[in-house]
Amino acid sequence: MMRTAITTDSAQTFRAKAERWAPGLRVARTYQTAWLPRDLVAGLVLSALLVPQVMAYAELAGLPAITGLYATVVCLLAYAVFGPSPYLVLEGIVIAVVLSILQFFRRAWQSYYAVLGKTQDAAGYHDLERHPDGEQIPGLLMLRWDSPLFFANANIFRKLIREQIAATTSTPLWVLVAAEPITDVDSTAVDMLVDLDEELKAKGIHLVMARTAAVVGTATATRNAVNRRQADKNVAAYSNAVEHAQAEQAPPPEEYYEEPLPAQEDDVITQLERLGALKGQGILSEEEFAAQKAKLLGT
Repeated sequence: MMRTAITTDSAQTFRAKAERWAPGLRVARTYQTAWLPRDLVAGLVLSALLVPQVMAYAELAGLPAITGLYATVVCLLAYAVFGPSPYLVLEGIVIAVVLSILQFFRRAWQSYYAVLGKTQDAAGYHDLERHPDGEQIPGLLMLRWDSPLFFANANIFRKLIREQIAATTSTPLWVLVAAEPITDVDSTAVDMLVDLDEELKAKGIHLVMARTAAVVGTATATRNAVNRRQADKNVAAYSNAVEHAQAEQAPPPEEYYEEPLPAQEDDVITQLERLGALKGQGILSEEEFAAQKAKLLGT
């Protein structure tokens, strides 16, 4: 008898806690059929307002209209079950912040990349996935990586380069990374670039990065990650690499190199801090640190 009472109390306690977290469960348990006509009318009115809007938004985002309908149903059900919960006011904000951070890391981890090529209809170099009529330039693998390079995606980047080289019909002489979107490179990524550069050199492939931001140029130059003959320099323009790839020539002469793009004023302090850390780790000597610092400050 006592065991039955304890079991009943435990069930009631669990149900009470569940209903505090999800008040919709209590509503479902105590729902009266007399409320149904009014609720149906309210639901139809709400659907008439929301469904066309979300379906239109889905089409604007390039998604099927039915996706907007599914999103509406899922969100309304979630709100009906959890919305009135007093425990999910501040907690809900925390969950939203955590999900946003996870989404940021997911996008950085699985960064979008594009294999670039020439098209007949437009100047410049374009994503071949979006321009299937385009063609890769013989002897040149040109890629764009659309996020910072850091510890979480460094090996993904290296694997991507290897896979794209293996997928080409003939081994390219050049691998050109369009580096405008790469806004930062951490020490793990620099080490990866060093190893990748050596690996590709052993296969007769030249790795270069075009138009890097200054913060990236400083990081790669510090370890001579690429372009070892001309440290802290990068290919000036895509066309120069294309010319040499088509001519099946070795790395370009020095006039085809340029300094990294100028840093924004807000980046200078960050770069100085990075240089100081590298000096503290013994990677930079006093003379190298002083030279890099003078270069950043323009003195």
